[in-house]
Amino acid sequence: MAATKKYYIPVGSGDMYYKDFNGTIPEDSEIEKDDNRIGYIKDGATITYSPTSQSFKDDLGIVSRSVITAEEAKLAGNLIAWSSADMPVFIATARVTETAKNGTTHRVIKIGGMNNDNKKVYCFRFVHKDAEYGDVRITIVGRSQAEISLTYKQDDSSQIALEVTAQSQDSEGTLILYDEDTKVTSA
Repeated sequence: MAATKKYYIPVGSGDMYYKDFNGTIPEDSEIEKDDNRIGYIKDGATITYSPTSQSFKDDLGIVSRSVITAEEAKLAGNLIAWSSADMPVFIATARVTETAKNGTTHRVIKIGGMNNDNKKVYCFRFVHKDAEYGDVRITIVGRSQAEISLTYKQDDSSQIALEVTAQSQDSEGTLILYDEDTKVTSA
């Protein structure tokens, strides 16, 4: 059966989730839970795939060939709301400790020291919901490599960047898993 080709305009942002990566992509119901939400996105998310190629041509310019020599995929977005408990997901050298202090939980986060790299790899899922055309799920496995800059200003909110450089998520070298629900309409 040939795939149905439909054109539509995606509108809106989405939700971002994460989970420790154990070698397999979790089921939708397993990763798309509030406990796995990394935060709330501001100004959308961007998914990029960038191949690098090299071309070869004979001296007479008759025969040529182009091959992909490298590739890179990224998932990026800014979060306007997040939990500081998730700081090790944003920064691999972050360590979080919590203690009870004066009747409240006191959280201390230490950042830095290359020897403190947690070496964790996560499965990140971006979900764009569209009731009219169908939902899109984009999954990338990797680690956040964004620069962190927290700004506290009187007239603006502080945001934290998430930029994940993809690692292979299976034995085929898949960097991005794009999963689309298409709404089927009868003619």
